[in-house]
Amino acid sequence: MALRDTIAEELRTLRRLPGPLDSTKMVHTPHILKGLGGGDADVAALRLLAMRSEHEEDRDIVAAMASIGYGSEGETVLDRLTGYGVEQYVDARTVRRWSDNGIQKLATLILTKGPWIDPRIEFGITIDATYATVVLNLKIPRNIRMAKPELTVNHNEIDIDLTRSKRDASADWYRTDSFRVELIDDDPVLHARLAWRGEKVPVFVCTAHESGGRSVSAYLSLFGLEVRVRRLSESQ
Repeated sequence: MALRDTIAEELRTLRRLPGPLDSTKMVHTPHILKGLGGGDADVAALRLLAMRSEHEEDRDIVAAMASIGYGSEGETVLDRLTGYGVEQYVDARTVRRWSDNGIQKLATLILTKGPWIDPRIEFGITIDATYATVVLNLKIPRNIRMAKPELTVNHNEIDIDLTRSKRDASADWYRTDSFRVELIDDDPVLHARLAWRGEKVPVFVCTAHESGGRSVSAYLSLFGLEVRVRRLSESQ
């Protein structure tokens, strides 16, 4: 079975389950749970509700979410279909048809939209004989909430201001102004630590342009991305 069909079947499972849509229902949908919430049922449920809000003008998606249990007091799927039909002045069979169409649309959205994309942050560093120049570039999928990144250089916290640089249907891009750190010959190592917390674990990337007799190394730790700049004589 194709993944889109699997997701659609899980949405139909949600529709069959009794009661309103909540995190306890999401545990019965392992693919949606993983894709929308990274295994967290509360996050998955919130993101599914956010999809409904983003497409509130789409009759089929709204009907699908009502039949699943969003904003409906009905205990059974028939109760929910009937109740939503009363609101829309149509019968339950019509709502069921809308809901079937909406489930197919939701399956496509879940498979292709932002929640399946991990947040990404790039630590760009350029080294010359005197300075290390750093800029951060961030990509944040829509409907994923992330805190402001935290950056320290040689144990000094750097104040980060983010500016949106691009936006599309799936993600927002941000960047910081570049800032410079003086490289002191008496201090052979510059140590930067970048942390970024939020709903999903981000992808960390380091891009380096090295010159001036120094090298850059980067690795992931428990805290996030660790970047070290060393004199070549110290790194060998």
